[in-house]
Amino acid sequence: MNVSFGGSGFLLAFHVGVAKHLQRVGRLTQQSCVAGASGGALVAAAIACKVPLVQVEERLRLSAQAMKSSSEKSLRDHVFGHVMTVFPDDLPSPLRLIVATTEVWPNPGRIVHHSHFQSKEDLANIVVASCHIPFYLTTNFALRYQDTWYIDGCVRSLVPKVPNHVGVNVFPLPEFLSSPNTISPNLLGAAFPFKLAQLVEYSLVPPGDETLNELVHWGEEAAKVYLKQQ
Repeated sequence: MNVSFGGSGFLLAFHVGVAKHLQRVGRLTQQSCVAGASGGALVAAAIACKVPLVQVEERLRLSAQAMKSSSEKSLRDHVFGHVMTVFPDDLPSPLRLIVATTEVWPNPGRIVHHSHFQSKEDLANIVVASCHIPFYLTTNFALRYQDTWYIDGCVRSLVPKVPNHVGVNVFPLPEFLSSPNTISPNLLGAAFPFKLAQLVEYSLVPPGDETLNELVHWGEEAAKVYLKQQ
């Protein structure tokens, strides 16, 4: 199964839960292609680089705790540091990964799907660009990388649209806004305990460990329901 992880911010814990279950049942393997935007790009990159998901969880908790404290580091530094600290120095070959960004200059609004990464640092910079919510990740509107300016990869499409990829979206959107073939809280119905407004807040303002644990759990449950319906 190929999977595309949507924008999520700190809600990427849901994506981790989805990925955990898909790996556990043998549907997400080293042969799978993965894509992602924003927080989903971080999860997709970790999977493609064979980083254990437990390490992704640990770094998420550390970043959440740091952002609640008087940490002098920007969120950009945490995302960049996540890749540089946890990911392998030598990227796997082939690297079955797409990271989505939104270009603001010189081609405003163009969605760019990056699939070639020269080094770990190159990958880290592109993942940071994919996560760059204007004035949130840093104090700047856009992030410059290799003479091009980018913002968050989910601005125009919450989940990167990649052929033959199952989407993962943490936000329970109305049916007319939801894409088919997507793993989302919509599959869980009334059992899912979080409202859309709560999730939007948690995506930007990190929740506590208990909530992050719940999101991992519900990601696993959504993946189970999706597979049963196939």
